[in-house]
Amino acid sequence: MISFKKRIAMIGLLLMFIIPSTVLGEEQTNPETKDFDRASVHDPSIIKGDDGTYYVFGSHIAVAKSTDLSNWNSIVDREYQTPENNPIYGDLSSNLAESFEWAGEDDADSTGGFAVWAPDIFWNKDYVWEDGSTGAYMLHYSVSSTYIRSAIGIAVSKNIEGPYEYTDTIMYSGFTNYESYDNNSDVNKHWENTNISDLIDEGVIDDVNPDWFTDEGNFNNALYTNAIDANILYDENGDLYMTYGSWSGGTFILELDKETGTPIYPGEDGETSDGRMIDRYYGTKIAGGYGRSGEGTYAVYDEDTGYYYLYITYGGLASDGGYQMRQFRSESIDGPYVDAAGNEAVFPESFDIGVGNFPGNDDHKEIGNKMMGNFLFKRDLGEEGSGVGTGYMAPGHNSYLIDEDLGKEFIVTHTRFPQEGEMHEVRVHQTFKNSDDWPVPTPYHYAGEEIEAVSETDVIGDYKYINHGKEITGELTESTWVKLNEDQTVTGAVTGTWELYDDYRVELTVDDETYDGVFIRQYDPTSDEWVMTFSAMSNEGVVVWGSHVESKNDQEVVDGIKQELNESLPERAIADITLPTLATQGTEITWESSYPEVISTEGAVNRPPFGSEDANVELTATLTLGEITETLTVTVTVPAKGEGGLSAFYDFSDGFSDRSGNQEDATVTGDRINNTGGEITFADGIVGQAAKFDGESGLKLADGLIASDQYSISLWMKPEEITEFTTTFFGARTENNWISLVPNAQNVTKVWSHNGDDWYDATSDSIIPTGEWSHFAFTVNEGEAKVYINGEEKFSDNNFPDVFTTVDAQFSLGVNFWDTPFKGLMDEVRVYDGLVLPAEEVQALYENTGTGEDDESSENGEDGQEAEDKVISKVADLEKVNNVYQTNVDTKKTIIKKEVVDQLDETAFIVLQLENVQVKIPVSILKGKEDIVFELGEVSETIKSKNTNAVSDLYDFTLTSNGEDISFDSPVTLTFKVDEEKVKNWDNLIVVYVNENGEQIEEIIPESIDSATAEVGADVSHFSIYGVFEVAGDGTSDDGSSEDENGTGSNDPSDNEGRAEDDGSTENNDETGDDSSSDNDDQTEGDGETLPETATNQYNWLALGLLLLAIGVGAFLTVRERKNTAN
Repeated sequence: MISFKKRIAMIGLLLMFIIPSTVLGEEQTNPETKDFDRASVHDPSIIKGDDGTYYVFGSHIAVAKSTDLSNWNSIVDREYQTPENNPIYGDLSSNLAESFEWAGEDDADSTGGFAVWAPDIFWNKDYVWEDGSTGAYMLHYSVSSTYIRSAIGIAVSKNIEGPYEYTDTIMYSGFTNYESYDNNSDVNKHWENTNISDLIDEGVIDDVNPDWFTDEGNFNNALYTNAIDANILYDENGDLYMTYGSWSGGTFILELDKETGTPIYPGEDGETSDGRMIDRYYGTKIAGGYGRSGEGTYAVYDEDTGYYYLYITYGGLASDGGYQMRQFRSESIDGPYVDAAGNEAVFPESFDIGVGNFPGNDDHKEIGNKMMGNFLFKRDLGEEGSGVGTGYMAPGHNSYLIDEDLGKEFIVTHTRFPQEGEMHEVRVHQTFKNSDDWPVPTPYHYAGEEIEAVSETDVIGDYKYINHGKEITGELTESTWVKLNEDQTVTGAVTGTWELYDDYRVELTVDDETYDGVFIRQYDPTSDEWVMTFSAMSNEGVVVWGSHVESKNDQEVVDGIKQELNESLPERAIADITLPTLATQGTEITWESSYPEVISTEGAVNRPPFGSEDANVELTATLTLGEITETLTVTVTVPAKGEGGLSAFYDFSDGFSDRSGNQEDATVTGDRINNTGGEITFADGIVGQAAKFDGESGLKLADGLIASDQYSISLWMKPEEITEFTTTFFGARTENNWISLVPNAQNVTKVWSHNGDDWYDATSDSIIPTGEWSHFAFTVNEGEAKVYINGEEKFSDNNFPDVFTTVDAQFSLGVNFWDTPFKGLMDEVRVYDGLVLPAEEVQALYENTGTGEDDESSENGEDGQEAEDKVISKVADLEKVNNVYQTNVDTKKTIIKKEVVDQLDETAFIVLQLENVQVKIPVSILKGKEDIVFELGEVSETIKSKNTNAVSDLYDFTLTSNGEDISFDSPVTLTFKVDEEKVKNWDNLIVVYVNENGEQIEEIIPESIDSATAEVGADVSHFSIYGVFEVAGDGTSDDGSSEDENGTGSNDPSDNEGRAEDDGSTENNDETGDDSSSDNDDQTEGDGETLPETATNQYNWLALGLLLLAIGVGAFLTVRERKNTAN
């Protein structure tokens, strides 16, 4: 019997196997991958609700909420969602109408939309409602029309999620001392149109401050600010204040009436004890000035330290603008604020270079602790995770949260990301005060981490190292490597010493600078692991970060690199590929190529020319790390260049099908390219019917429509509404590599492109109108981009990015990944790959679409006269499908202009589609000639009467240039419609050449017979009269007459022998229309009269096959007989 102790031990052991290790260990060592919900809120202002939910309110009326500061969900579908019925602002236009009278709605820089920016959310417990109740959530929002003409307004609600009701507009900027107007604006900027008039009337201020204006009477923005970016806070005494201001004259602070949230204007000018401005209207200056960058002010009071901390963002907000967060502090709410080095936040008078903003000036870069700028914890090849690593571009316009319930502090910002353009999301970083009480942000965004004691063993090892420095730059700071050694030394990119003290605090002394901060284990989103990190700040206000990386032995490293190379190199390549030469832990890689003319050892790709086979290239990597050297070979296929031409044509005459036949049907999406649920209907178009877009749906086109750096796009659009950044045609290799044809982006119609970190604007000079059809075309020729509107070139320049470097790019109409969908009509959408339309063809697409030129017309005009000849004067008159240029023909004569033929590929074909016959002509036989004339002559009733057994119509074809017949160096294919009722046996159909006497001269074995479509096709070597006949099984024509011995009806291939003349000529006088040969029934070798060479060479192959078969049978019988004899 098992003892009780043994049973307990066995149960315990069993539980150890059953219970997940994460239950027994600390949460921060949990290797489980974390997935985070993300939200886009620009300029986030944070607040914690009564129920513990966190909210961020931001620009463009965006709002998101979270329960844990890590996962965020938007409570509006998109920026400026349904402004007529917005969940936050209600009817935006009417609710904020008083503010919009000054700026922000369809005015100047906000033409075509709204500019509602950077609201600060604040719970004012002292606010008094009209009914006497107290307490309100307050939004101090901004509206703006130019870089200086702006205003700050107030909206309030008893519910944190709104709707918010407008109460007042409290601060104006950008006014003048005379009547004046900005471009695209009818707002009179005279100061009398602001609230200053009311303040003077009420006696709050005596008069305007003359210093507000320049000598010319314009707004003096060197000293006075742009009225945006409000921030509300209580001081240590419970009084309410507002900081605000952007660039221009800097940041100001005003006390507010707690019951209304409106300013208590100073009423008179003055100066602080340390010499800073106090203005009667704007208040006290606390930071910035003289047009230097500085916006997004946020102040917070910390009871524990007794400091007011002031955060300001320097740089431009775009991904390449150098946006970055700076920090100051003061013991008094109205300053002076200083940084760790003692620099004052208000810029010195020496910065004064006049009015204006000066984004190129960085002379203030040393002022302010730099909390965070562009950075990348770079992931090297072979390391854990995927992608480039974890990093930010342009983090800024932050708010700050001291969460007393959690006992934690957080900096809350929006940020963009390396290689992801202008896409932005909210990020929250926990902060910890260093030994000098400066809050320092941790390297990774908050994931629930807790600060705890660590040992030296926990922290020694290799770290990726970031020094944020003090530069104001759009450049990306990539991590380097340092090592914290057991002997307290630091080696690697920087050298020095380190010390762990007070359980988790760290002091780094490197390169003669001392940094103080903390060690904390955080979640690394790249490796999906909890890793040790450090963050610290120097006495100069420079922040450094470290992120620990576990060391691996050399073999593990090399194995990981080989695996990633094998997975990351493309199976097919049409553009240059990256062949890395350095990987993690210093691994060196060299490359060899089996076909360096196609893929070089540097990764340059040169596709085989059109008509060649695809190239399979073996790329061999040699990896060297320490004593290990190994190789890896990967095969990459490089497709041959395709023939340029029409890739897709959506005319919506047959639903969403591609008229060219090259692609699958388009499919309906929802309000994004990658979702569903929408609806697209049809309406009258520029030609036939058009696709009607409802502003909530789009069309997903076939993938891979463009796979080169030479292409053209042509479409007609008739917008019902024009919203900013809404796309018409959109193509994307990834979400960060795309082009977009945009009716309105920054007040012009343009093509907008993003490729990694690069942006390109191909702009026109205006916005296309609503309610009217406009033709838009865009071409790219190896970086040269052209934009055409209504046939007129509006833009031409070089260096357009090469976006479509793969064969599987996505394409759509009316939707992209982000913006409001298109509302209106689109029609006649053409996409050309490998073909750049010249200006005259773009003009033709504009002029000829909708004129009826392509419509079917009767053979005779209204006056009974014969229709005019069809003239093909432009390549655009032909529809290109694969390798064929085709057009419908309803006239007797078709003229193909020489300049058209000259532009066509020699390997292509021209197809003329008549009512019951199709003519397929090789372009090669037309090259080098003048205008080509194709004619369909009348077949006389006499000839018809001699050939009543024909199962198709008879046609008299001619093809000439300069009046001379064109020789057929390659055959022309004729495809006839036959009368199904006349056909008895489809296998007995032949095409017959009939001479001008109506005699059947030669039969031609068809290349194709399709009973389903009742079509018969055959190749001919010259033009004359042709038709389709049925022959009996005995070799006679269907009417029982025996055919003559000249080859018509004979299945004997010997009948074709000796056709060539003695002089080697194979030409036939019949081609000229001379019928003298018809008088001689017995045409013999050498008499100068030979039948035309036609498809009857098939008999030669038949004879050769029979001969070989006979030889084989004979050989077999001979061998067998010898074996029998031997036996």
